Amino acid sequence: MKHICQFILLAASLRAAQFVPVAEVTPGMKGYGLTCMRPGVPMRFDVEIVGVLTGFVPGLPVILAKIADPELEKTGVFAGMSGSPVYIGDRLLGAVAYTWSFLKDPMCGITPAEEMARARPTANARLTNSQYETLLTADSARAVSALWPMNHAAAEDRPVFAPLALHGGALPACLLPLFNGMGLVAAQGGGAGNDAPYPLEGGYPIGAALAWGDISFFASGTITWRDGDHLYAFGHPLLGIAPAGFPLAEAHPLAVISRLQSSFRISNMGRILGSVDADTGAGISGLLGAAPRGIPVVLEIGGHVKKFWVADHPVIGPAFAAAGSVALLQQELGGILAGTAVVTVDIRSVDGPDFTARECVSGPDAADQLAGAILFYPLLLASNPWKEFRLKELHVAVSFRPEVEKAHVVSAETDRGVVEPGRKLRLHVRFRDREGADAESWYDVTVPMGIPPDSLSLIVGAARDVEDLFRKAVPFKPKSFEGLLRLLETQRPQGDLMAVWKIARPSLLDEDRLYPGSAPDLITRLPDAQKLPFTLIRQVLDRKDIPLDGVEEIKLTVRN
Repeated sequence: MKHICQFILLAASLRAAQFVPVAEVTPGMKGYGLTCMRPGVPMRFDVEIVGVLTGFVPGLPVILAKIADPELEKTGVFAGMSGSPVYIGDRLLGAVAYTWSFLKDPMCGITPAEEMARARPTANARLTNSQYETLLTADSARAVSALWPMNHAAAEDRPVFAPLALHGGALPACLLPLFNGMGLVAAQGGGAGNDAPYPLEGGYPIGAALAWGDISFFASGTITWRDGDHLYAFGHPLLGIAPAGFPLAEAHPLAVISRLQSSFRISNMGRILGSVDADTGAGISGLLGAAPRGIPVVLEIGGHVKKFWVADHPVIGPAFAAAGSVALLQQELGGILAGTAVVTVDIRSVDGPDFTARECVSGPDAADQLAGAILFYPLLLASNPWKEFRLKELHVAVSFRPEVEKAHVVSAETDRGVVEPGRKLRLHVRFRDREGADAESWYDVTVPMGIPPDSLSLIVGAARDVEDLFRKAVPFKPKSFEGLLRLLETQRPQGDLMAVWKIARPSLLDEDRLYPGSAPDLITRLPDAQKLPFTLIRQVLDRKDIPLDGVEEIKLTVRN
C-alpha cells in the first residue's frame, strides 16, 4: 500500500503545468512535498505555510513553510533536497530551496514555481577588476584566496541557500573556501555507476556535472518538475552563471548523513542526460539530449595519463581543472601530497596564442600549492578583460617525490669588482638546503655592452623573489592582452636562478614594455611612457627542480 500511495503522489508531479500563484498563498495552507533520502521512489513529507517573505531574495518572493516528517525532523532540510517539489492539492507551489543552520524544527524557504518558469538568467560570472589586479600580483602557488567573485556563503545566523553537495575525490584544503563560496558543501561521493535509470520527474534527484571523466565532481539536487525535454530543479542558482555549460546527470542517492549544522545527501553520479541550459536566480533548467562542450584536461603523472573534462567557463573551468588534477594526483600517489613537485601547465586556446607555465612547489602543503599553480595561469588568461581567450585544452604534467626540498641563496660574488662592457665574469653562488647543508655553483655572465662609466649592480637570486623586488620598486599593470603575456613570461618558476643587470641608466616603460635607454627619439615617440631611473637586463642562470628563495646584490664599477 505504501508504494502504491507513493506512485500516486508521483503521478501528481506530472500535472505540474498548473502552479499556485503567490498571490493565493496564505498562512496556514497545508500541502506536501516529495524528495528522495535513499534509493527508490520519493518519500512524502507534510508542509504548512507560514507566510511570504518579500525581501528574502532580491526581486523574488520566497514562501516560508514548516516541514513535518519524523526523518526530516532528525536531519532538517539537507543538502541535495533543493528543488524538492511542494504541492497544494494537485497544483505545484514551488521548490524547497532555502534553510538555516542549527534549527530546532525543520523549516524551509520555497521558491515559487511561477518564478522558476520565468527563467531569468543571471550574469556571466567573471573576476572583478580588483580581484583580477590582486591575482596579477599574487604568488601563483597561493593565489586561491583572491579569486572567487560569487560568494553565496553567509554568516551562520542568516538564511543561506540549502547547500549543494560536491562529489568526487578529496579536495586540496586551499580550495575548500572557494567551493564553499560557490554554495557547495564538499561531500564524498562516487563516479558514474550502473544503477538502473529512474523517472525524470518531480521529487527525483538530479545532478549537474562540474568535472567528468577519470574524476567527477557534481552538484546534486532535486527535480521540481518536467516539461517535455526540459527539467526544472534546485529552486536557487547552482553557480549563478550564464551560459551554464554543465552536463545534466543522474544522481543515485545512497543515504542522508545527519549533522547538527547541515545534513547532506550522499549520492553516486550516473549517466549524463543533457545540459544545464539556464542557471537563474530562481533555479536551474536542463535540456535532455546532447551534453555541452567541455574543456579536456590531460594529466600526466608517473607515466600514467588521466583525462577529464570541465565546464567551458573562464572561472569555473580552471577552478575544477585544478581541483580534479590534484584529486587525481592524490589518488595516484596514495594519499596526501607532501613533498616536492614540478608542474608544467600547457594552456591551449581555441584561437591562440598558447602558453606554457612551469612551477616548483615543496612542503607539507604541496597539494595546495599545486592547485594554485594549475589554477593561476588559465584563470588569468581566460578571465582577462582585453581579449576573448577560450580554453581548448589544458595539459598538466607533474613530477613528484615525497621528500620536502628547498634551497636558499646564501651569497653571490664575482671574481672581480671592476668590469668592462662585453667581458665575461665568473659568478660564484652558494646555496643552503633546508637541512643546513651547503652547495655551490659557478656561472659565466657577460657584462652588457654600451654601459656608461658608472656603477651597476648584478642582482642574483630566486627568479620569483627577484621579480617581486622590482615590481615593488616600479609597480606596473598590464594594459593589453599582449602586456599580460609579457607579465606572465616574467613570472619565472621559483626554481629558476636569475641574474639581472641593473644599469644606472634611465629607461622607458610604455604599455607594459620596457625600452632600454631614453634617447630623444624614444621620448618623442612615447610621450606618455613612464620614465624609470634604471634599465634591467635579465638572464636565467639555472633551472632547478626545487624551490629557491633569497636575493643577493653585487655592486660593480664599470671601466670603459
